[in-house]
Formats: sequence, structure tokens, C-alpha cells
Amino acid sequence: MEPKRIDGLQKITFLKTLKFKISNLGHLHHSLKLGIENLFKWFLVIWRDRDWDHIFLFEILRFKISNMERNFRKYGHHEGSEKDADNMSKCVEVLHRLIEEDYSEEAFGEHDKKWGEASFKLTDSDKKGFKQLLVERPNIKTKEDEEQERKEYRYCLKEEERLIKQDIDYLFDMLKKHVRGWWD
Repeated sequence: MEPKRIDGLQKITFLKTLKFKISNLGHLHHSLKLGIENLFKWFLVIWRDRDWDHIFLFEILRFKISNMERNFRKYGHHEGSEKDADNMSKCVEVLHRLIEEDYSEEAFGEHDKKWGEASFKLTDSDKKGFKQLLVERPNIKTKEDEEQERKEYRYCLKEEERLIKQDIDYLFDMLKKHVRGWWD
């Protein structure tokens, strides 16, 4: 059987591939070092991660974007790196609010001032073996007050949900608009 002949283009391609692989051996040490550093840096985030709640996804995103922001501020080379870092910072702030679910004060603050702080009591229910949660507020004096407070409470719940959705929309709009440009 006759040996396979290699034409000039195949030789050049082979030599370029070999040269690329040899030159990347120098990067192996750096890649290995960076990989080990990442294992330690991400350890707690991954340790606490669970696959059943959006909060864990937000925590991973916050950690990643926060690290990127820090690196863009410290090592950014391109002209817009500071602006990119500012946009990342905005995303981190929104992620923090989403993780902490920090919307109650804004949604319920005025409601609580008007009707007073809620207190909760567990009482026996009409159904055997069940308990009933009673919510009491000091400024509810009449049946009409109670109905008005319930109506306003439902409005506050909707407002809280609107604020959460607004932050999620803002976060993903920012990512849609900027994420492909976040490289240095």
C-alpha cells in the first residue's frame, strides 16, 4: 500500500496547529493557576447553591457580575470599561434587592403607618386539627376599617409584585443590551 501524500496546504495547516499547541503550553500554567483560584473563590457560592429556587440563580449571577465589575474597574483596558463596570454595578444592586426580597417597605410602608404594625395570632380553626392565622392591626376599629385595610393590603401586594417584576425586567434588559460587550 502506498503511503498517503500530504500536499503543501496540509503541511502548513499541520505546522500551524502544532505551533499553536506548543505555544499554548506556556498558558497551561496560568490556566491551571486561575482554575484553582476559581475553585476557592466560587466554593461557598456553589456549596450553598440549590436547584429549586430562583434566588440561588440570582446569587450566582450577582457573584459573577460583581467579580467582573471589580476586574473591569481594576484591569479594564478598553475605553468604555468604567461605564461597563457602572452598568454591572447597577445589575448587582438590582440582584441584591431581588435576593433580599427587599420590597416590603416601599410597597407596605404607608399602609403600616396608616393601620399600624400587624400582629399575628394562631387560633383554633373551625376545622379539627387546623389552626387559623389572625392578623390584627391597632388602627382597625370597625368592620368598615377592616374591609378597607384588606382592600389596601391587596393593593400593596400587587404593588410589591410590580416592583419585583420591574427589577427583573430592568436586570434582563440591561443584560440583553450590554452583556455581549462585557469583555476586556
